[in-house]
Amino acid sequence: MKAFKLQKPYISSGENMSQAQAQFQIDTYGSCRHSEVVVIHPKRIDLRVYTNRRGEHIVDLGIIKIKYVNHDSSKNLHRDIEILEVREPIVVRVFGASSCSKRFDEVYIVTPPNNIRKLAPEEVKEELVTEENGKYRYRVLVRYVEIDGARVVVEKTVVEKEPIMEKLEIKVKVSENTIEVYGDTYHVREILKELKFKWDFTRGVWYTICSNKDDIGYTLLELEARLREKGMNLVVQGQG
Repeated sequence: MKAFKLQKPYISSGENMSQAQAQFQIDTYGSCRHSEVVVIHPKRIDLRVYTNRRGEHIVDLGIIKIKYVNHDSSKNLHRDIEILEVREPIVVRVFGASSCSKRFDEVYIVTPPNNIRKLAPEEVKEELVTEENGKYRYRVLVRYVEIDGARVVVEKTVVEKEPIMEKLEIKVKVSENTIEVYGDTYHVREILKELKFKWDFTRGVWYTICSNKDDIGYTLLELEARLREKGMNLVVQGQG
């Protein structure tokens, strides 16, 4: 793969080469070729961030010491990186970050003093999990490897997102003959349209103008009932 290459000696999947050097390359060419080299365990270290000075340098990053040569041009990256010393076991991910280059994604384990092993594809496992964050529930595809009994997450990809309806807030304000609705209205916009509400782009609220108090009362009751069907509550902020 041109976007990533390991210098000689070549390391094949699953082999443990104690004499091999951990050498990587960050290389970009337009939008089609774009590689990243990131330490993902025991802490995240994006090696692109620490290799941006032109020329040859040695950098001590605590758990590892690296040497790199930055050949960047005005338009593209070209950086050769060598791990000189690793002080505790690390997991390195080498992957395409955009466009065509997404087709490669490799994981390496480097252990003291400087032994490197490329994991075989079957060693990178996948699991579909459900996570909640704030007002939303996500179905997430987790790619991970197991190192000494511990799970190291390689990548998380959201495959589905849905609102937790009972956590959404729909707020209403009544002023004279106008009802305004705001808050988490995106997921109930069809209901609001059916009840003759219109969207005010400048103020970011839905509104409807009623002819009398009875019309206001009916609209509020209907809106509350429709929201309750979805497990949501209507919060009246004020009435003038």
